[in-house]
Amino acid sequence: TVETTDHPGGYRGALEDFYEEAAARLAVHLDAGRDVVVLAEGDPMFYGSYMHLHKRLAHRYPTVVVPGVTSVSASAAALGAPLVEGEEVLQVLPGTLPPEELSARLALGGPAAVMKLGRTFDSVRSALEASGRLGEAFYVERASTDAQRIERLADVDAGSVPYFSMAVLPSSQHGPLPVSSGVRGEGSVVVVGLGPAGRDW
Repeated sequence: TVETTDHPGGYRGALEDFYEEAAARLAVHLDAGRDVVVLAEGDPMFYGSYMHLHKRLAHRYPTVVVPGVTSVSASAAALGAPLVEGEEVLQVLPGTLPPEELSARLALGGPAAVMKLGRTFDSVRSALEASGRLGEAFYVERASTDAQRIERLADVDAGSVPYFSMAVLPSSQHGPLPVSSGVRGEGSVVVVGLGPAGRDW
């Protein structure tokens, strides 16, 4: 997302060539009757690199996609705040949008997640400020890893922001956020979500 290239098609062209070559390498193994497993961080069909291989291979070979935990879901879990509730509508926005468009979308209100921060952090912060929503925004970095970091977005130093981070504006109904991980209470609650089920579960 930040490299330069002398590819005639620019960065996008270089990526397209890379995915074509990667798909061809996997096809050699698939044609030989082997099973191939592609591991993906997050969910493979949610802003994931795997989807570019899927588009090139799934119509030619039997394919099973195992859903993962999206970075948005992992960030809400790390924050300990409901992302959407009741009739709320969640906006998932790439930080690479032009600041004016990002600000206009954020000004609509409601829960939102802005992905792909890194070098876009300053413009995302400006869009949050322009939309009047900077005070609602939390910063979540490398959610669900040992290097996870959570702060109020307004307090974050732009020079410390990696690509794998996002701005989260949770449900307006989230109430008080949980105590920090450094404070121990009397007990704990562990919630394991196993996916779609009926009301009885």
